[in-house]
Parts: sequence; structure tokens; C-alpha cells
Amino acid sequence: AANPVDSIFQIGDPVNLLTRIEERDELDYKEELNDTHKGKADFLKDCSAIANNGGGVLVFGVRDRDLVGVKEQELQHYDPSRLHDRVKAHLSPIPRITTEIVRQDGKQFPFVKIAGIGNAPILIAKNFHDEKNNQLLREGQIYIRQNTKTILVHTEAQIRHVLERVIIHEVRDRLSVIRPILSEGHPTHERDPTVEM
Repeated sequence: AANPVDSIFQIGDPVNLLTRIEERDELDYKEELNDTHKGKADFLKDCSAIANNGGGVLVFGVRDRDLVGVKEQELQHYDPSRLHDRVKAHLSPIPRITTEIVRQDGKQFPFVKIAGIGNAPILIAKNFHDEKNNQLLREGQIYIRQNTKTILVHTEAQIRHVLERVIIHEVRDRLSVIRPILSEGHPTHERDPTVEM
């Protein structure tokens, strides 16, 4: 099966995602990347959940299906190195993320693309508290996307879902190594029509 991130962009230009606003487990629309403690925690939950579901995209600048865009002065919150530092400090293993600013009708829409998990589920790497010392994230928590919502894993079925993703990734990795070996250097065994059997 194709990577969900790839399948999203097979729709065409990312602008198409702004004209057909339909949330899916691999596609989430947000109004903004809030730079508060809660906003940072929500971003980390979404990144880990999308990665644990096989990858996807967060699209910012959408409020209740309205394309409001992100103000120019807010774009620094979407700086790739800044987002990567945030992810690197709080998630393990570190999911690969990339950002792109899509411009449409004079508005900016940051897209944060999150790669799917590798050989292990993405976990919260350390506790994270707000300014009043309320715990927002707990070390070891696992998040997934289910019915277009980011949820904390707490059932056996949800754990099985994450582990199945890990196994699928592992099998794909091994097949990508084996396929070239199998396809090169093996002569085809065609029967010589002049030799009787």
C-alpha cells in the first residue's frame, strides 16, 4: 500500500486540499499553531498520532472549513528547524517532518507533512507541563488518529493497530532489500525448442 502522505498529494497540487476540506485520519485541518504550552502539546500529539497511523499532513489556516490563512507575522511558528527541534525534544523515535507554505488568494497555509512510523511506534519521550505545572504530556504515551480525532492509545485493539503499522513498515523495508537481489543476476530458464525432453 502507498504511503498516505503520497496518496494525499496524488490528488494533485496541495491547493486541492484547500478546496476539498475533508478531514481524514491522515489529514487534519487546524486554524493555527498555537505557541502556548497547550498548543505545543497538541501539535506533538497530532504529529505522533499521524506518524503512528502511517503518515499524513497537518494543514494550518483553516477554521471551521473557512480558509482564513495564517498571518505573515505568525509564519515564524512554522519554521522547519523550530518545529523539528520541538519534535526532537519530545518524541521518540523522531518522526520525519517537512513544511511547505502554500499560497492561495493572498493567504498563507502552512502544511506540515509527517512521515509514517518506522521500526517502532512514536512515543512521548518526556513529561511536559504548562506554566502552572499541569501535566500535558506523559512520558511513554502513544497517540493515534481514529475517526479523524487524535486520541491516546488505551485499548488492546489500539495497541494492536500501532504494532501492525510497525510490522507493515518492517516487511516493506525487508522487501525493498530482497527484491533487487532476486531480480538481478538470475538467468531466465527458457526451454530450447531444438532440444527434445
